[in-house]
This record gives sequence, C-alpha cells and structure tokens, in this order.
Amino acid sequence: RTPIDVGAERENHATIALVPRGSIKGRIVVHPAARAGTNLDFSSLMFAFNFTELIPVDWTLSLQRGSVADYLRGSSRIGKHPNVDGTFEFPSVPEGMLSMLDLSFQEGWFITDVTLDGRDVTRSGFSIEPGRQGIMEIVISNAGGRISGVIRDRDNNPLPAARYVLLPERSLRSNRSLIVTGASYEEGGFDIQSIPPGEYTLLAFPDDNRFSSAILRDPERVERYEAFGERIHVAAGQAVGVAIKVAPDFDR
Repeated sequence: RTPIDVGAERENHATIALVPRGSIKGRIVVHPAARAGTNLDFSSLMFAFNFTELIPVDWTLSLQRGSVADYLRGSSRIGKHPNVDGTFEFPSVPEGMLSMLDLSFQEGWFITDVTLDGRDVTRSGFSIEPGRQGIMEIVISNAGGRISGVIRDRDNNPLPAARYVLLPERSLRSNRSLIVTGASYEEGGFDIQSIPPGEYTLLAFPDDNRFSSAILRDPERVERYEAFGERIHVAAGQAVGVAIKVAPDFDR
C-alpha cells in the first residue's frame, strides 16, 4: 500500500512500489491441561483468519471461482487445513490486519493462544510484513467451562427464544469470533459449552430482530447494556449456573 496525499490539484506521476507478500509458517499444539490430547489428527481441523479491512483477492483465483464480484469485494479471510502433525504454512499473505476467526474441529476444542514470532497476538491481531515469514504457534484445548441457566423477562417469567450474548473481557472484544450469541429454548433455558477459561459478561435480550446475532457481536452496540449483565468467571472444567433477566428496553 502506498499513501497518497490528494489535494485540490491533480496528482500526477504517482509512484506505487510493488513489494512481495509475506508468509506464515507454524504449528498447532495441544495445551498441557487438555484431556485426551494425544494422537490427534490435526488434518481434520479447519481454522481461518479474518481480515479486519478490505483487501483485493487474486484476480486469477476470482476468475477460477467464476465470480468477478469476489475480486471487487475483496477477500475477507484465509483458511487452512494443517498437516496431520499440526504444521501448516500460508505461503502468500497480503498485507493487512488479521485476527483469528474460527476453529472447526472435534466438539469441545477451542483456541487458547495465538503467538507470532513469540508475541501473543490473540487479543491484538497481527499483520505480516511484506517479504517476511512469520513463525506462528496456535494452542488448542478442550479444558473449557460451561454456562447454563434460565433467561427471564422483567416480570421474572421464563422467556423462550430470548437472545443472549457472552462477552469476553474488553481486551478480547475486537475479535468478534470470541463473542458468543444464541437463543434460549423452551422454558427460557440455555446452555453454552466449551468456553475458554476467563472473565465474561452475560447479557440477555427479548426475542426481537433489533437484537440479531450480527448486532450482538458488535461490542459498541451492546456495551451500553453491560450494567444489566451478569459477570461470570469461568475456570477450566467448571460448570456455572445462572438465572438472568433481559436488559431493560430503553431503545424504543
């Protein structure tokens, strides 16, 4: 990327330098506290990084998919199946800020830490300098916690189909994949499993389209309701029970 200062006059003879893309080489390891973590086939895992800004995709790849619109929209993520031993490589990574998006693996597993060149980037995200290779380690675990309980309305009645959002500590909220949303089932019950240990805030809302899953993953929209949430500490292997009322509807 080349910054250009555009003023009132036409800017002629702009020079744009072409630089090689960076790359990532890394491995996935199992946290020491994980249960039955030996002999895992890491190739059945799928993980991805999400670009937090719009970047162009390769024109040739867009044409292979048959969609010029993909090129015009830009790429939003890069994904990978690692090798059986957990090693992986991204040989060509565009410049741009990335964060861990998701993990598709055996039930109960989650990512605890992501480091790049020895630096923890779980919270901050990361970018790869042009022409440089970054060394990454992704730690996974299944020693998570669980939160279950009942959502009630303001009159203390169980509320089915209520919406909830589980917010991690503030330093992690810029990575929206770490924000968990869902809806209660019959009699207002809910159950959130495989929660990484840490500090959380649980908020509940009525069954209303204004509180869709997309909106609830926007920290700026929901943090004003945070005073009505339940603060919860989740430890490895811990099951927490909670009864929570929906937040007051002061947006109408």
